[in-house]
Amino acid sequence: IVGLPAVELLCNLLEKAIILSSKQKEYKEPEDYSCIWRPAIENHDQNQNLGRTIKDVLVSGVRDAAIMAVSSDKVAVEEVIEMLESRSWKVFNRIALHVLAVFAEQALPLAAKRLTDYKLFDDVHLQHEYTILLQKCFGQLSQQEQRIILRWIETGPDVEEFKKWRQAETGVSPTEREIAHYQAIWR
Repeated sequence: IVGLPAVELLCNLLEKAIILSSKQKEYKEPEDYSCIWRPAIENHDQNQNLGRTIKDVLVSGVRDAAIMAVSSDKVAVEEVIEMLESRSWKVFNRIALHVLAVFAEQALPLAAKRLTDYKLFDDVHLQHEYTILLQKCFGQLSQQEQRIILRWIETGPDVEEFKKWRQAETGVSPTEREIAHYQAIWR
């Protein structure tokens, strides 16, 4: 039966694989670009067209070991989440969000805390797993927690950041129509 030491061992191996696979030190903690090389933490069609790498296999291993550890009642979901979130690379936050989605009913307070964390809400690299967790838990959140998330959605994205990014990328400021389109897609 898998316990926390096995999960930790796999996490260590995944960290080493991320570091060793980076070309010219392109990865700087916490950004590992895992949303590109592993679009979905769960087994999903999005992952099928990508090459199977050691990082990909280790992500599945960490995910499965974490789920097995909690399922076997050897480890509390809180311990697994704490251990995953103590790692600096983004992929571990994504795995933690996935594990919370799997155990959403027994870990609702943990899920609610992450769902009402604006940094997680606003991080495009965590978007896939955050959205799945939100879909599973939104109806069970308190009205106050639901209002927080709905207010963020209503407020929309940071338009000034978008303008700066667009200017830097293209050399041209976005039009009002492009800004409105960006806001609509974001929402």
